[in-house]
Amino acid sequence: MNTQEKLMRIKLLKTHLENGGSVVRPTLRRVIGVSGLNEFNKAWRDEKLSHKNRPEEILEYSKRLKKGLQLYSRAENSSFKPNHYKSKKLMEHAESVLENALEYLRDMCGVTQSLRIYIDRDPWGSIELCPEGVPRPIWSTSAYKQPCFNLKNSKQVIALEILEKYQNRLKKRLGVTEEIALPTTIKNRKKLALTDFSDFKF
Repeated sequence: MNTQEKLMRIKLLKTHLENGGSVVRPTLRRVIGVSGLNEFNKAWRDEKLSHKNRPEEILEYSKRLKKGLQLYSRAENSSFKPNHYKSKKLMEHAESVLENALEYLRDMCGVTQSLRIYIDRDPWGSIELCPEGVPRPIWSTSAYKQPCFNLKNSKQVIALEILEKYQNRLKKRLGVTEEIALPTTIKNRKKLALTDFSDFKF
């Protein structure tokens, strides 16, 4: 398989992945080789390990968050009772605890940027001091946890990154920096459209 044929196959695989498909390791190995597959395996292994790791700073934030959410729940429940003044004061206290937890999280992430990968949203983004609006740890089982904005999260995304890297490397080998018109045929003269995956294993 020459360089242009590899570029065509990489383009096919990227299109397939971007459309929500999956790719098995033998297919990746055909276009990025054993070294590329080893790189993919290591990246996926590291990604899984990062999900298991629970930094002390995020665990501390979780404790503070839990306390604030418990107070918030009590305030909401008391709002149905006659003493609205007590309910209001309890809600103010809950929001204060949540705000302090958020400030702690921002301080910790400001010192150690890598902690942000353990939170489901940008702690400096649009935040509301309520169960729906506060950042959650990535291991949270809450229905309010958002899809993690800064996690790779899947083999597909990692495979896309590896394919992009090898695509750029092959283009450099050909001496091109822009997108090139790739051939629509391979050695056996079979027409190879961008939607044709008959020669691939997924």
